[in-house]
Amino acid sequence: MTGSGALPSPEGIERMRQAYSRDVAVLPPRDVHDIITRGGFDAPMLFFQAGMIHAWVAKRSPSQAAQDGAGHPAMRSA
Repeated sequence: MTGSGALPSPEGIERMRQAYSRDVAVLPPRDVHDIITRGGFDAPMLFFQAGMIHAWVAKRSPSQAAQDGAGHPAMRSA
């Protein structure tokens, strides 16, 4: 439905399909998991999903944190 409550026209539906295929990047959860892991995080977990919105949580791997200097006093937040 549109803001007016009317159903979109067939042309409007086609424009929406084209916009989603062009402007929205939807990756399978396994691909997102792999991207997070390659970024230096351990055990990524999908903890929330609402429609096309997905939320993940993961901890920085200790080896990656050490490599990035996360344990260095200058890297700690105040």
